[in-house]
Amino acid sequence: MERLMLFSLICVVSLSASAAVDTGANLDEISASMQRVETFSASFEQIKNFKILSSPLKLTGRIYIRRTPFKLGWHVDAPVVCLTVMDGDRLTQWEEGGKTIMEINMGDNPVLKTVSDAYRGILTGNFSFFEINCNLSFDRSGRRLTAVAGKDSDMGRFISMIEFYFSENMDFLEKINISEVNGGTTEIFFSKVLINKPLPSEAWRIRK
Repeated sequence: MERLMLFSLICVVSLSASAAVDTGANLDEISASMQRVETFSASFEQIKNFKILSSPLKLTGRIYIRRTPFKLGWHVDAPVVCLTVMDGDRLTQWEEGGKTIMEINMGDNPVLKTVSDAYRGILTGNFSFFEINCNLSFDRSGRRLTAVAGKDSDMGRFISMIEFYFSENMDFLEKINISEVNGGTTEIFFSKVLINKPLPSEAWRIRK
């Protein structure tokens, strides 16, 4: 489950063609819109398809994000109950029924540091992480961003391609599709989105 939670975080970052679409201009528009988002919360449904399994794994829960200072709470309600909190360079994980709380200093882990930097980039509208690691292109609507990872990039070790589907106002993600290097796929759908609303204290509360 720890590996699943860590991969879920990679998928979410990883808070997304036609030559007729100006990729740079679209990224600038999204960046300007997302600069206005200070807090974000949403319900999510994550469907994970494993190459070696016939049935997908579905997770449901809620995500909370604060822009400044950056903080993220990833709550899974089913089929298990667990919580991951990302606060600065510290990642804390708790699972119902577990006897321990796992804490990781992401500054000591290059993979998790990459994930953390990508989260910050998505929320603040800074796409430099993806511009460095991927070939980016938009569809004609300008609302779907495809990021094809470079094989030698940090992201390319895990993920071959990500499709980001943005909201009509371009200020948050509605859906993410991830194609993995090992042949698996992940879809994450966001609903009941709240922008710039107070976040509940339980968003970051690790249960003892």
